[in-house]
Amino acid sequence: MSASSSISAPQRRRRSPDQDNNASNTSVSGRLLHWLGKRIGRSIRLRGHGLGTRLVIGKLSEKPKQPQYPGMVVLKSVSSERQKSMRRELNELLRKHPQTSSTHRHLAYVERTLRHKGVPAMDALPLDVLRKALTQLESLVRMWSVSGLDEVRSRMTLLIKNKEIIARHQSEPEPQPMDIKESGPADVCEVSHSVFEEMERSWHGKVPSSIASSMSSSS
Repeated sequence: MSASSSISAPQRRRRSPDQDNNASNTSVSGRLLHWLGKRIGRSIRLRGHGLGTRLVIGKLSEKPKQPQYPGMVVLKSVSSERQKSMRRELNELLRKHPQTSSTHRHLAYVERTLRHKGVPAMDALPLDVLRKALTQLESLVRMWSVSGLDEVRSRMTLLIKNKEIIARHQSEPEPQPMDIKESGPADVCEVSHSVFEEMERSWHGKVPSSIASSMSSSS
């Protein structure tokens, strides 16, 4: 093949200054939107091109609640996709066992709550309902390879733990403060070690005569 008929390699197209400026502006805008989104707790992004570009603001991100008592676990927020998986797989499990509507009423109630109102409503269910629902769920599932069911079980386990801690703290009576003024001043007198042993050996707490006389003379 002659040199005149040889095929030259394609040359790399150079970017125009306008393209470089657009790329730089996009990068700066992305960082600015990311910073602004963190400040307001929402995701912010641009959608579209040119005159059709619009600003899309996501939903307000929920901050996990801080533990009320020591030992409690912070419950993380569940994404919409994970909630769909939890609802779908729990519903499919109950459909496979039609008798659960009467024999597993607590688990069926959790499923309806999750399906109609979502995870926050399930978090608010009473402790006894969650306990019985978890026992019924574990009686139906042998293999926890299904991620949605495992998510439901893990969530209920943490809820039960937190609610048990809350119930334990709320059931404990608060210690009453001691009013020292009402008790009055205490009578104090020094005794020897032999007198103390004599008092200790006394089954009825009888005060030795020497101590009684010293207390009466001091008063």
